[in-house]
Amino acid sequence: MAIIEIHNFGPIKDCKLDISDTNFMVLTGRQASGKSTLVKCIFFFRTVKELLRDSLRKYALDGENLFDDSHYTDFAGFFRTALRTRFLELFGSSQNMEKTMRVRYEYVKDTYITIEVEDRKFKNTGFTVNNYLNVDFGDPIYSFLKRIKSPIDSKKLKELKEEFENIIDDPYTTYFVPAGRCLMSLLTSQLNYFMVSMDDNQKRMMDYCTLKFIEIISKLKDMIAAGIDNVFSQYVDEKDYDIYMNTLSLMRNRMKVLLKGEYRIINGEERLYIDGDDEKFVKINYASSGQQEILWILNLLYFIIASKTKAFIIIEEPESHLYPDAQKAIMELISIVANNGCQIITTTHSPYVLGALNNHKFASYLANDTRIRDEVYNIIPQEICLKSLDAYYVKDGIITSCLEDMDGDLIDNTVIDEASQFINNDLDDLFELYSKLSESEE
Repeated sequence: MAIIEIHNFGPIKDCKLDISDTNFMVLTGRQASGKSTLVKCIFFFRTVKELLRDSLRKYALDGENLFDDSHYTDFAGFFRTALRTRFLELFGSSQNMEKTMRVRYEYVKDTYITIEVEDRKFKNTGFTVNNYLNVDFGDPIYSFLKRIKSPIDSKKLKELKEEFENIIDDPYTTYFVPAGRCLMSLLTSQLNYFMVSMDDNQKRMMDYCTLKFIEIISKLKDMIAAGIDNVFSQYVDEKDYDIYMNTLSLMRNRMKVLLKGEYRIINGEERLYIDGDDEKFVKINYASSGQQEILWILNLLYFIIASKTKAFIIIEEPESHLYPDAQKAIMELISIVANNGCQIITTTHSPYVLGALNNHKFASYLANDTRIRDEVYNIIPQEICLKSLDAYYVKDGIITSCLEDMDGDLIDNTVIDEASQFINNDLDDLFELYSKLSESEE
């Protein structure tokens, strides 16, 4: 069980989603409809355990001195402030938020965190703060936080992290892949310089999701520098070799299709080697925008499978800058990851993405019939077939399921065809005028 509720926040009026019952969820709808707001809210709550880890480390170092010159007097208050700060890093000032705004994430029954806006008067100063961002905890979380006392050694730190993870029942590592990835690939050789040269205030001015993705890229570059196959050899045991090799070979095949070659780092220089030629290459900053856009999605997905990471992955617009056949290939890769113990949430504007996911889900449904299973897998490999898929349409602040009540529970074709329908309607109107013109000339 993991349920997110959003009320009057940004473009979203009302939303209640259970995000624990599927390994793949796709959100579609027009620009500024609320898709990004929803996935960023999910990201915020899924990374609470990482923020707790960082807060515990600070408390372990500073002890009760952490509470000097502050309005909180214990770790619960300190952590509540840390959550408030992180939320504002993601969404900006609370002054523009509705008074009726409410965001709540329930990890398991009665174990929740709620974010609301209120006018708060502080007893110690007498000051009133309008549109104050209040953070409320369900009893299991609050009781846990109130029990945390200094001193904390490394053993205790580990125990507390594990206890909190059990309380919220979240064994996943969460990743957010933001839109606008092209620039990160273009400037990837300068990313480390940017990160080192920026002070904390400058970093806080950056979009938090982008900042975290830059950190992921920096870590992955160090691992991949010795070759992407080195990632595989570091993590996969001999007994699991055949199982993982089949999956990773399929992924490598799709990666080569998408990149039209192979990504390597040679003497610190990032290159795309032309497929089938170990001498011809293109520096990554001269690659196409589509190749730059997907490069670090591909490397991240490969790392997650090769390292056997149980991951919760949010990907914004995986289709950006890609031709339809490449959109099909990237969705095949993402489906492979979803079928390997991970959870995926993706946003999209593309009918090709929605159509590809429908194929993956329908193939899984048809493969239940043993008479045609092998033929199905010849069309859609078993590793790509999706056993579960949730699809939602975001419009006018409301989020509704767009799965049809039919065999296979597929995405409604009217949603898939909506974008092209607008264009086709214009074309029909133009042809009608053309017909009138032709008639008048006769």
